[in-house]
Amino acid sequence: MDEMSIDKILDLLSNKHRREILRLLSIEDRYAYELAKLLNITPRAVTNHLNALADQGLISSEKRSSGIGPDREYYSLDKDINLRITFGRHLFAAHANQLSSSQQSGASALQLSPPEKLDSLEDVIQTGLDELPKLKQQVEILERESTRYIRKYQGMMLHIGELLKSNGLNADETDFLLKLIEKGGRATLNELCEAMNKSEVTINPTIQNLKNLGLISTIFIVDDDGNEKIGYELTQFQKERVIYQ
Repeated sequence: MDEMSIDKILDLLSNKHRREILRLLSIEDRYAYELAKLLNITPRAVTNHLNALADQGLISSEKRSSGIGPDREYYSLDKDINLRITFGRHLFAAHANQLSSSQQSGASALQLSPPEKLDSLEDVIQTGLDELPKLKQQVEILERESTRYIRKYQGMMLHIGELLKSNGLNADETDFLLKLIEKGGRATLNELCEAMNKSEVTINPTIQNLKNLGLISTIFIVDDDGNEKIGYELTQFQKERVIYQ
């Protein structure tokens, strides 16, 4: 699952028309003029919203035959995004993640088949009564379970953080190590800067201190495109990967 910039996603979703465009495109592909009529706004405004969504890779478009005239540019959702914000006393979590291809396939498998022709309105209502309450209950169970794990996760983060500070580390050093632990013991410099909301210049003294303490080491991480990026790894994580022959 690829983590996305929650700031960018929230900025896009802050506009009600962009939220409605995403909802409409989740149902079926549409062209700009059609969206303008449904939203009751100008075609220029729709185009601006579509461009903003396309710039972040959330939608794509292609020319298709309209069947009655010139080809039209149809827009479709290009990614499945999971956005979750949970907060309360001793509870805060905010994530925006792109679902992996396997998760998208799972979601597609759950799509309902075309509706069957039912004999009466009573049959339609009964079908809803048979399925919707059960599905809503399952969603609520998952939400409660998610909240329980978020609290557990935050409690562990707090506990580890306090232990690190009690061993003489300052706030930035503790935060750096927590972010590195959270990412499994290894991460690129860019990932760590983004997670800590700091620039390379401001994060460098923290990195040097932790290297001097022998807690982290510099490595190079190859991304999916084969490019090498500078990163850091917990020395404990390094030891665990040693293979004795």
